[in-house]
Amino acid sequence: MKLFINYSRDDKTWVSEFWRALHDSTNYEIWIDRRLVPASDWWDSILEHIEKCDCFISILSPQAVESIYCQAELDYAIALNKPILPLILKPCNFPSTLSKRLQYEDITDMPLDRVLIRATLALGEIQLDIMKGLYHKRTVQRPPLPTPSVQKPDHVFEVFALAEEAASHGNDTLAHELFHQVALTDPAGLGLAATQRIVELRFEREREIAYNQILRLAHDPATQRGAQVAWQVYLNKYGNTYDPENLINVLTPPAIYTPIYAPSLPQSTGTNSPALPPKPKQPRTIDILPEPFEWVEIPAGLVKLAMGGYVPDEGLEVHVNTFWIGKYPTTVAQYSLFVEAGGYEVEEYWTQAGWYWRQSKLIDQSRFWQDPQWHHPTHPIAGVSWYEAIAFCHWLSDVTSEMIVLPTEPQWQRAAQGDDERLYPWGNTYDERYCNPTHITGQTTPVTQFIAGASPYEVMDMCGNVWEWCLTDGYSGRDDIEGGSNRVLRGGTWSSSHNVAQNTMRLNYFPSFRFDLVGFRLARLTMF
Repeated sequence: MKLFINYSRDDKTWVSEFWRALHDSTNYEIWIDRRLVPASDWWDSILEHIEKCDCFISILSPQAVESIYCQAELDYAIALNKPILPLILKPCNFPSTLSKRLQYEDITDMPLDRVLIRATLALGEIQLDIMKGLYHKRTVQRPPLPTPSVQKPDHVFEVFALAEEAASHGNDTLAHELFHQVALTDPAGLGLAATQRIVELRFEREREIAYNQILRLAHDPATQRGAQVAWQVYLNKYGNTYDPENLINVLTPPAIYTPIYAPSLPQSTGTNSPALPPKPKQPRTIDILPEPFEWVEIPAGLVKLAMGGYVPDEGLEVHVNTFWIGKYPTTVAQYSLFVEAGGYEVEEYWTQAGWYWRQSKLIDQSRFWQDPQWHHPTHPIAGVSWYEAIAFCHWLSDVTSEMIVLPTEPQWQRAAQGDDERLYPWGNTYDERYCNPTHITGQTTPVTQFIAGASPYEVMDMCGNVWEWCLTDGYSGRDDIEGGSNRVLRGGTWSSSHNVAQNTMRLNYFPSFRFDLVGFRLARLTMF
């Protein structure tokens, strides 16, 4: 007996457990959409498996009932006259298209072993009905890939999320098609992000093709010189952030390529000549950034990360090495140095995607730079994208003797939480005197205002004021400066509720996002 499981991706954790348990306890051939197949055949593959299945199992929840994909799959199964077994996983409105069909099984809060028993019995009855010839096969035209409606924002979000999932699986064709749907449906909303993602995917694809061509040259000794020249062209165009085979160490002579962060080395005119005078020592970050600024050393330790959204699931334990983090969020006065130094005009400070975004949008300052409400010198800078935060770090690394980065998500949580998994930087009980969320002020506040709300390591404003960009990719969990995927935001804001402004809460947003709720703080990789 061949089964097809129809479900919302919000329920995929439970569905995966159910699928595995049902598969192990029966001889049924069960298909679930666990991965996005290559190219744009994903939807056709789903329809093909519905056509081949002997029974269509519908896992019902509020998200599944509202999903355009779940509904389209269910409608197709009904049109084909497939036996359908509805399982209500969470309380929801029962689909009207099923009201006169098979009775459903309410498995809300039911243990998995009990669900298996109920489902197996129901499937046995369906199998007998099939043998009696109660289900006559029908042939109908395949439905097209569903398209969202601007009147239903949840549908637009669902398509955008699926596009991101397709992109994370390397299915650029499907991702492009879905992003294009979003761009056409909601041009003033998520369509802006979708258009940006299309540009980024095209850039990433072109970069991957160029890289693989150089890799083929590098593998042949006869074409090594050509590989070296092509590699320099690649670096000039794409930078060195995408280098899975470590070609930078294979093809780049030290004399040709010098990272902008490389420390200055003493120069010599020859074995018989005295060394040239060393270059003047570069200032430290603490020497040039306006107060308040200081580094805080965070000792090595473990953090248990939340796995997504506003509901902290049981997460992975991650070991964090010793590092340094800014005691305060980056302020308006500190960011002004980058603006005044012409940081928006120096391409080397920007990622490739960030530079393209800056040029295409004519960005030359933070979003609210001219707005007095958000331009207080000792308040956190607000309205900066992840691209701008990274560019600021690159600029500061270039003018100091330190390697400045954004904190990774585990580093940020380690600095906010310490060793005891506390909910808030100061403890487990919310206190409005310790931070700036919950609409009390209606805007940002000085970064030194809430001294009592410091973390175990005396790091300030880890709760409230502004969401803070992290280096971490929100989907893959990688820590890099590629900038093509959504990035993690931590800490809550001046407008967050106390349930949101917690140590384990996270957002996951596209790197060009700029709003009055978003800023950043600095981290330092090495100590000089």
